[in-house]
Amino acid sequence: MPATIKCSKRLLAGVIFALCAPVSYAQGLQSFPASALSPEGARTAAADTALLLLSSGAFDPRFSTLRYAGALDAESTTTRIVQFAPENAGFARTALSNAGFKILHYYPNNAFVVRLDGKQEAQLARIDGVRAVTALKAGMKLANELLFGPIPNVSPVSQKIELEILA
Repeated sequence: MPATIKCSKRLLAGVIFALCAPVSYAQGLQSFPASALSPEGARTAAADTALLLLSSGAFDPRFSTLRYAGALDAESTTTRIVQFAPENAGFARTALSNAGFKILHYYPNNAFVVRLDGKQEAQLARIDGVRAVTALKAGMKLANELLFGPIPNVSPVSQKIELEILA
C-alpha cells in the first residue's frame, strides 16, 4: 500500500515544477570528459531521444554536460543549445523564430543552437516544448581531429598549424 504524505499545495507545486521544468546549464550539471563518439556509439545514442549528439560525445543536457580541456571548456555568452522534447520537435523551428531567436545550427536529437542577442535565457525555457537549455562550449564547435587525434597534413618538424575559426 502506498504511503501518504501530507503537504501544502504550495510545496507540491514546487516539487512538480522542479521535476518537470526545463533545466538550465547554470544548475550544476554533472560533467563528463569529451571523447570521440564512435559510429557504433552514435547509433546506440541516436536511439535515446533525450541525448544531445555531438561528435565529441552524447549527453542528456537536462542532467549533464561535456568537459573539454582548458579554453575549449569556455561557455559562450551569446549562444545556447535548446533541446525540444521529441513530441514537440515538429514545431521547434517555428517556436524559436516566433520568439525572436535566430537559429544557427541543428544537433541531433531535436536541438538547436540559437543566438541570444540580448534576450534572457529564461525566455528560452518558457517556450512550449523546450526540454533543456544548455551552454554551447568552444570545444563543441571543433571537429574530432582537432580535439582528439593527430592533425593530418602537419609537418612533424614544425608542428605549427594555422586555424581560422568562424564564430
